[in-house]
Amino acid sequence: MQAKLIKTIQTAKSQLKIDEDDWRNLILPRFGAKEINGRVSLKSLSIEQMQSLLDSLRSKGFEKPSGTKPFDQLAYIRLLWRELHEMGVVKNPSEKAIIAWAKHYFEGLDCLEWLNVKQKIKLIQALKDWKKR
Repeated sequence: MQAKLIKTIQTAKSQLKIDEDDWRNLILPRFGAKEINGRVSLKSLSIEQMQSLLDSLRSKGFEKPSGTKPFDQLAYIRLLWRELHEMGVVKNPSEKAIIAWAKHYFEGLDCLEWLNVKQKIKLIQALKDWKKR
C-alpha cells in the first residue's frame, strides 16, 4: 500500500507541476517528512501522513488517473479492416473502402468519426465475425 500511495503522490506532484522548493516547503514542515541526500523522502511518512498529504493535493486540484487508457474503437475498426485485407478477404485497405462498407450498416455515413459508441461496437462485432469466417 505504501508503494502505491507514493506513486500516486508523485503523480499528483507532477500533475500539479509542483517544483522542488514548493514541494519541500509543503511536505517538510506540515507532514514531517525527512530529507535524505538533499531530497524529500516520502518513505519517511506514515500511511496516515501520506493519506493526509494526498488529501491536501486533491484539494489543490489533483485528480487521480483512472488507470486505464481509453479504448480507441476507430483504431480497432481500422486494425480489423487491415487484418482482413492481409488475409485477402478485403481487396481495398483504404479509409474510403471502410466507409463504403460501413454505409451498408449506417446510411449517409461519410466519416467514421461521426459514429457513436453503439455504432462503432456494431462495426467491430461485424468485422470480428467476418474475420472468423
